Amino acid sequence: KPKQQAREAAAAPDRQTWSAADLLRQFGLRKTQLEAWQARQLFPRREEYSFEDLATLQLLVKLRKVGVSNQDMEDAVSRLRAA
Repeated sequence: KPKQQAREAAAAPDRQTWSAADLLRQFGLRKTQLEAWQARQLFPRREEYSFEDLATLQLLVKLRKVGVSNQDMEDAVSRLRAA
């Protein structure tokens, strides 16, 4: 479902930024989860989020779903940012 939600968000050509509330709704996350990832610097704190941020969040959601450790998530996000 997160993949479909990210595609739907990307399909809106007139929309280039999203709020935290938009991301929580699109990815079915709790605010506390997003804040925890922000505290670990896995996801940025911003007023508005870009498509690249959506891709990062989609990766985090997928990794969490399959039980990847926080350290491995950090490694994956670092590789994504370096790409």
